[in-house]
Amino acid sequence: PVTKLTAGRAYHEQLARQLADLLLAENRIRRLGSMMTMTDVYCFYNRARGTDLVSPQDLVQAAELLQGLNLGLHVSRLPSGVLVLQVDDFDPAQMNARIADIAASAAGGGGLHSMALARELNVSAVLAREYLLTAEKAGAVCRDDSTEGLSFYPNQFAEYAQAAEAAAAARAAR
Repeated sequence: PVTKLTAGRAYHEQLARQLADLLLAENRIRRLGSMMTMTDVYCFYNRARGTDLVSPQDLVQAAELLQGLNLGLHVSRLPSGVLVLQVDDFDPAQMNARIADIAASAAGGGGLHSMALARELNVSAVLAREYLLTAEKAGAVCRDDSTEGLSFYPNQFAEYAQAAEAAAAARAAR
């Protein structure tokens, strides 16, 4: 493992390279939804290091160098303020579509909850909730906030609007 003593001034850069190697090896981060909270990254990375632990500040500083080093990862802040590490080619639209598909399959059973999405995507509950809120903001899913809790369903309002417009156009063409 990289240490401050052995790396000197290049410590954070070497730490960033080691972090990228660990997370990109065997598609680890992709298997975890292509995004991880920095808290999860910290735990995962230090567990892999064993006894020579890295401080949260050093890890964040190293992670912030990833994009400039073109290592395929970068730090991003979600609208809620959660700091995440994600792959450079992460596509929010693709994730939103995937969430809408998962919500469609869960619609008959009371909708999609963040814990169910966390299990489905193999991500933390915090990240699953962020994904759901982002998908909602993008219009991919709708929420039902009831006494049963917060559930999400595929957004069919756009389809209904398109069908209504098509029907109106057909009537006007007659």
